[in-house]
Amino acid sequence: MRVTFHATLAELGAYGLLDLQDTDAPPRFELGNLRLRKDPYSDAYRLCADVLDREEAM
Repeated sequence: MRVTFHATLAELGAYGLLDLQDTDAPPRFELGNLRLRKDPYSDAYRLCADVLDREEAM
């Protein structure tokens, strides 16, 4: 499944989406093909990722 977050860098950081590797909790899902792009019309960014279930990834 593909997900897209549209938010400012501060909002992405507050959600914990900018430091995915630094968490202590085991992930429930795995993100692949991460892309962070600047929205040309605002101060926001778009973070796109493919989400895989942990069982599917193994």
